[in-house]
Amino acid sequence: MAPPVRKDLPWGRLLDRALHRPFVITAWRLLHGQLGCYAFLHHVQRRVAAIVAPCPNLCRSPACSAAGRIETLSHAFLSCPDAAPAVAWLCDAWAALTGKTAPPCSAAVLLADDLRAWGVDSPAAEPRLVTIWTRLRVSVIGSIWAARCARDKGRLRHVSLARSAVSSAVRALQEAMERDWLRVSTDIRTLDNGYFCYDWWRGVDPHLSVEKFEASWAHLGILCVVVAGDDAAVPPRAPALVSRLGPDLPVRFPD
Repeated sequence: MAPPVRKDLPWGRLLDRALHRPFVITAWRLLHGQLGCYAFLHHVQRRVAAIVAPCPNLCRSPACSAAGRIETLSHAFLSCPDAAPAVAWLCDAWAALTGKTAPPCSAAVLLADDLRAWGVDSPAAEPRLVTIWTRLRVSVIGSIWAARCARDKGRLRHVSLARSAVSSAVRALQEAMERDWLRVSTDIRTLDNGYFCYDWWRGVDPHLSVEKFEASWAHLGILCVVVAGDDAAVPPRAPALVSRLGPDLPVRFPD
């Protein structure tokens, strides 16, 4: 029997099935100091990197390269002017959605996921609130790293890194919500013309009750709200999902 998941530990919270797998990998490597920022790569591959480029440990943001700023993990996610607006959006969005004090934009909170470092209004005492925070944080952090890699490969055009990251994070959360809502509103075993792969769903109930969905996603109406159905209406009205993420969020996306 597998040991119980320790949700009180940062890496235990990454086992949430709703999290986008590439974002989980980024967050896991970040927690263990194994994410390939340029300072880290220069340290472990010093001789090779010194041949490839004269300043291999510098951030590739034009402003940072000009100023000679080294790309450490804290710089890549918190200090770099390309990424900082996305992190600020995460903190401001949490405050707007929950009505609580915004978390500090610190490495302890945002990179190490140390709930003790929050100070005021930490979600540590509310497991459902911790789950929602984890989904938001991991989505934004994972999207920042993906956008940063796209920028350094010349693939990020006509949009800022921060806006690309926030848009991607919101899209990933909405898609995860909609996938779970599909389990509420539809028998997913009947989709894809009957080509349902039971092996992929081994140990997981393909049906999800409204109550379980609300407990997972709609706690306090932070990320979404479930509008109750009405069987007495003509025609009967099924329960509906209303997301609070996206353009209607009080905090605008970064420019």
